[in-house]
Amino acid sequence: MQPDLAGWNVLLVEDDPFFAHSLAALLRACGAGVDLCASSRQAAELLALKRYRLAILDHVLRGGDRGFAVAQRLAAMGEGERTLRVAYTGMTPADLEREIPADLIPYQLVVQKTPDHHELIEALFHMQQSLPAEPSGFVHEPVSLLVVDDDPTGARLAQLLLPDVRVFYAANGYEAFAFLEQSHVPLHAMLVDLRMPQGGTNVIAVLRQLRPLVHLVAWSAIGPVAGELPEGVSFLVKPVDDTAATRAALRSVLGLHADPGPAWSTKPQPVAVAPVQTRPWAVAILAATRDQLIALQQYVRRAGGRAAVSALSDAVLHSHLEAGSVDLVLCSADCIEAGVMLRRRFAAHVVVAGDGNPLSPGEVLPTVALNDPGALTRYVVNLVVP
Repeated sequence: MQPDLAGWNVLLVEDDPFFAHSLAALLRACGAGVDLCASSRQAAELLALKRYRLAILDHVLRGGDRGFAVAQRLAAMGEGERTLRVAYTGMTPADLEREIPADLIPYQLVVQKTPDHHELIEALFHMQQSLPAEPSGFVHEPVSLLVVDDDPTGARLAQLLLPDVRVFYAANGYEAFAFLEQSHVPLHAMLVDLRMPQGGTNVIAVLRQLRPLVHLVAWSAIGPVAGELPEGVSFLVKPVDDTAATRAALRSVLGLHADPGPAWSTKPQPVAVAPVQTRPWAVAILAATRDQLIALQQYVRRAGGRAAVSALSDAVLHSHLEAGSVDLVLCSADCIEAGVMLRRRFAAHVVVAGDGNPLSPGEVLPTVALNDPGALTRYVVNLVVP
């Protein structure tokens, strides 16, 4: 028995990615739009932007955090009657009562966690049967999707195929990173072009860091090679038409409920995120040999950066660092001592390609592996994104 949650906005507060993603998939199969977060602070940000019909709260979160705080906030906002509050926890109801006085328990239902979520889904079904009519004035909001693609045609096609979804569009990883840092829009999923010039896998790695609980889907005309996609990232061949079969495939991989049918009369358009004023990040390369220089230049290009200057002597880099024309220095493991001196003299960001060894207390330089261009991209995000 499954509840009919079509049109319901559901807030799921769960810090275990396995439980969060598997339960979100089940709720979406029941028709719900699901927003995921992992803490009461993140939940508070979502509650300031959106109303929910159902809140499923892990009572015990990391760092002493509690889903209890989210339920209390709902009550304080006057949303207690509007939003159904369910505790989904490893604790038994008796354990919960020992922690919270019975008259203060803010949950309308307490369900113990199970790997298949069967008990929760059945409990939601019975709860729904006993509900009165939906509160007056309740507004269903569309789920939101972020499309990251250097070709805007992809975002327009996604909006055409998903007329009931609010589509945001970022032309590159930098725009996407800035959007996620500056905006608190609850996202249902992120759709990333795997073959964009910046490197789709690099962008996916950073997006996962910024929004670890949001469903990630890669798409492109050419599929991934074995081991290219991180675990948990879905793949879809980029569609070229708007047939019913294409719509169904896209909705399925994104975990959306049944196709509402054509709604082309409104012709919604993707919302372009505000472009950020960024240049391709510039790297000064310092190495001991020409072969190392070539290897590091290739590494920077694969990571989405620009090798602004390459040198076998740190003195060549001085003028660039004084002018502030580079974002960081990437040096080979043979040049760690010179890298430390550049950091001391110019307060430069210095990264070692290889093993960074301490030269003196406090002088350990960050390192990146040459077989992982995404490592450099992830490091640079904190320097470039405003």
